[in-house]
Parts: sequence; structure tokens; C-alpha cells
Amino acid sequence: MRVKKYKHVFVDTIPATLQEKVIYVSIKHKTVAHLCACGCGHRIDTPLDPEEWKLTYDGEHISLWPSIGNWDLSCRSHYFITGDKAIPVGRKRKKQLFL
Repeated sequence: MRVKKYKHVFVDTIPATLQEKVIYVSIKHKTVAHLCACGCGHRIDTPLDPEEWKLTYDGEHISLWPSIGNWDLSCRSHYFITGDKAIPVGRKRKKQLFL
């Protein structure tokens, strides 16, 4: 995953040309857009709707739910946007031991 940390920007309208490492949020048009986190350059639009994606904003960072799965793109990247960070799905994590 090439892009790990994003900067979010609230806008009225999503610009035609997107910058890398920026997530554009348009509450007015109920959509979020960014360039794919893998670095392939594809534009990813996520419609904000209870049936699609939900956006949370804690005053500092944004998160999207559910994950972004780019199944129709050649990169087939799959990640969450959590706290302005792209978190790859399926990454290996250290096992925690519970005693």
C-alpha cells in the first residue's frame, strides 16, 4: 500500500482533478473521493448513504465504513480508511497472547 496517511478536505464540490494523499469530502453532494491507496491513480468515489458508506469525523480525522474494495480495478486493492489512514485488509498482524 503506497499511501498510508491522507489529509482530508471538506469541499462543496469534488474537484475534477484529485491530488494524491487527499480525501475530498462533500457533505452537500454526499460523496467522498480520493485516489486509490495502492498508488495506481484511479479515482475512488464513495457515495455517503446508510446503504453504502458512512463517514465519521471526530473533529480531527475522518473514517469511512465499510472498507473500500476495488474489485473492478486491476490493482484489486482492499482497505479501510480509519483516522485518515489507509489500512490494508488482510495484512498480517502479530498474534496477541491472552493469559
